[in-house]
Amino acid sequence: MNMKNLKQAGIALLIMGLLVAVVDAGASDAEKGWRTLFNGTNLDGWEFRGKEGDDAPTFKVEDGAIVGRTTMPYNPTAFVCTTEPFKDFELVFDIRIDKDLNGGVQVRSALEGNVRGAQVEIQNDSTKTGYIFGQGMGMWLSEDISPDNKAFKANEWNHVRVLAKGKTIKTWINDRPVADTTHEKIALEGVIGLQVHGYPRGKKREAGSSEVLTTAMKNIKIRELGE
Repeated sequence: MNMKNLKQAGIALLIMGLLVAVVDAGASDAEKGWRTLFNGTNLDGWEFRGKEGDDAPTFKVEDGAIVGRTTMPYNPTAFVCTTEPFKDFELVFDIRIDKDLNGGVQVRSALEGNVRGAQVEIQNDSTKTGYIFGQGMGMWLSEDISPDNKAFKANEWNHVRVLAKGKTIKTWINDRPVADTTHEKIALEGVIGLQVHGYPRGKKREAGSSEVLTTAMKNIKIRELGE
């Protein structure tokens, strides 16, 4: 093949690639296998998990987001979880959390006690954010936590992507790769949930903190993966 023909073939391949990209961009989420987990209006398909009572965190829908709010003077850890369990999947969502509040998103967790299973850690100003904690296990499942992790933006909406396949969970925050965790304690099936951690704690609890803090999650979509 001469240079002219090679050039023409290259142009043809480039045009074909652009056409495929345009068609894919125009396809709906449903056509790509995505579906929403939260309708933006109410908590249908979600349930509260935790200690009931006046001191329990609250979960409400506000401005198209699930908002978890602490109560004072102290609240225990609580969750709002999907009623549907999932196996292998890709999950995306946007999340924001107030300063000083610890939270997370459960991934394929079991409804044992409150919740037990893998959790994507979420906290402002923490290099552990985006890595995998074993909720109810008292241990980190991620063993490669980087002290240079600054992917999460404090006091802003952050876009998170989670890929759960087999015993491996990978995460991206604002399109930056964070966790790549394989662990025997990662369950193969379970629910997805938003956590409000017990607050206040430590010195703030001793001082009788009167702050009410929130975490919020929206644009929650999932794409289940085949065998």
